[in-house]
Amino acid sequence: MKEILRINNISKTYKIKGAFLKLSGFVNALKGIFFTVSKGETLALIGESGSGKSTLAFIVAGLISPDSGNIIYKGRDLHALYKKDSKIRRKIQIIFQDPYNTLNPRYKVYDALSEPVWVHKIVSRRKIKNEIVRTLEMVGLGEDYIYKYPHELSGGERQRIAIARAIILKPEVIICDEPTSNLDLSIQAQILNLLLEIKKREDLTLLFITHDINIASFISDRVIVLYNGEIVEEGKKEDIFANPVSSYTKSLFEASTL
Repeated sequence: MKEILRINNISKTYKIKGAFLKLSGFVNALKGIFFTVSKGETLALIGESGSGKSTLAFIVAGLISPDSGNIIYKGRDLHALYKKDSKIRRKIQIIFQDPYNTLNPRYKVYDALSEPVWVHKIVSRRKIKNEIVRTLEMVGLGEDYIYKYPHELSGGERQRIAIARAIILKPEVIICDEPTSNLDLSIQAQILNLLLEIKKREDLTLLFITHDINIASFISDRVIVLYNGEIVEEGKKEDIFANPVSSYTKSLFEASTL
């Protein structure tokens, strides 16, 4: 498959502030990360809290900058594109863990979805409502949802709106940062199946962040295991799940069966 992203030697260190905002130390969140993502695949990044997976997601999404290294998107430096080409933002979208924190509580669903469509000029103003209704139907919601506020929705419905907000921009890459971790198991399955269905229909590439090895097994084509800011294992999911090499990966399997 054709390469769409190349992560080159990405490192990120956070400063730790102590009493009176004095510097008390550093945390090396990422340490020289290398990997590639192929167009159309679902790559799962697995690791416990503090492994660096969300930091990496935010760097790919352009929300924070790395201390060193770069990311190549279709042959071009991604962070350079973020600085000079606003159109690149719609090509790489992110779905967060808790959509309630990313949806404006004063915005109805129509407002939340129409704003990015208008900003990025996806369709003309007179076609915006039709585009919103079409996208809501793609995520399993009806037209009546355009008049609802976030607090009127269930957790699963809010996550569907977050997915709609991402796909309405017609991206090529979607970063999913633990998008099901706050949901009941039955709703998790619905959201995962929805993501796979949309990925296939829209020919998307997914970078899926999770701490749950069972979810990674279900949704991914390939897996990268992160521990303490470093890659400890990488490969096709069938190979890793059948014969994990890293002791850390084995501990994740053991924890998932408890």
